[in-house]
Amino acid sequence: KGSELPPCLQREHQPVAREPSAMAPTARLCCICGEARAALRRPKTFEQVCRGCFYRAFEDEVHETIVGSGMFRRGDRVAVGVSGGKDSTVLAHVLTTLNARHEWVQ
Repeated sequence: KGSELPPCLQREHQPVAREPSAMAPTARLCCICGEARAALRRPKTFEQVCRGCFYRAFEDEVHETIVGSGMFRRGDRVAVGVSGGKDSTVLAHVLTTLNARHEWVQ
């Protein structure tokens, strides 16, 4: 599944005939929700996604990695060492968010 393209990238793009005055670029919609304007392209999947869907996809991947690898179990005590840099701050935030969502530790 890792080599498959997301559905939004599998579509064949047909050129649309437009009048020269109507050639202004249009905003792409998020491949996941299809509602919000895409804000970035994910390096891992090349999907163009909105900010909210990117955050949720990232959090879901972190959760799947933790659960899939058996990194810790519900009720375990977990210590996280952070330096205060960007990566450490994101790690602490995501772990806090996921703990609130999945109630890993109390």
